[in-house]
Amino acid sequence: MGEDIAYVRCGRCGFVFTTHFDALTDAEIGIRIYNSDYHLADPDFAVARPRSSAEVLQAMLGPDRKHLRVLDYGGGNGLLTRIMRERGYLFDSYDPYFGDRTAEPEEKSYDLITAFEVFEHSRDPIGTSRDALRFAKPSGAFLASTLTLPNKADIDWWYIAPRNGHFSIFTSASLDTCARALGRRVLSLSEGFHLFYAEPPSELVRDWAAREARSARYAASIRGTGQLFRTGDALWRAGARRNAFSFRDLGRALALDFGLMRPEKP
Repeated sequence: MGEDIAYVRCGRCGFVFTTHFDALTDAEIGIRIYNSDYHLADPDFAVARPRSSAEVLQAMLGPDRKHLRVLDYGGGNGLLTRIMRERGYLFDSYDPYFGDRTAEPEEKSYDLITAFEVFEHSRDPIGTSRDALRFAKPSGAFLASTLTLPNKADIDWWYIAPRNGHFSIFTSASLDTCARALGRRVLSLSEGFHLFYAEPPSELVRDWAAREARSARYAASIRGTGQLFRTGDALWRAGARRNAFSFRDLGRALALDFGLMRPEKP
């Protein structure tokens, strides 16, 4: 028989979360959620997702970024790191829950921290982010992947899934709140990838902001003009000043705001 899990939505930033599991220890969470049947709820976890993440990262980093030290935080079985190492990148893996790691990470030694599908699994996202960022250099960036809540989503949205361990569901506003708590800024490069960075932005951040500006603007425009202007400001601050604005994206956002275009389906 199923179990009803209540979720709450913040009236200020829209953050959706459940406190149902807060009293459990990490070991108890492992028994309840990350047990031998977890693959039934998340079949891509072990192999497919690390492989697809490796393709995304290789495309984003390019051949000229192989000198960067990268730590994959919450790296599960370490497959993503092993793939990236085979391709010549300087990667380590660290997962405080699975206990799998390819090296013992040193604090303040990494140019980039990645966290693929980690945020939504955390019962304390700000605490998790702080733990991850202790391994980053002062100028180091933090790339997190998690889907943000669509405008028209409700409790039936597929990403709100307690059996998958999805305890925390973000909005753009709640990502901003998280970034401020970390003393950083955030730029959403797409609907699913979010770059937290220190000011002034590093060369990597400026490069990504410029190269991913089109994707960032599009993802923002389908949420309306408010989100588009916030993303434009984020691109400007991250150094992508020539790519921070587009009339095409503004037209799309206005059409959505005035009901001339259907919003995306959650």
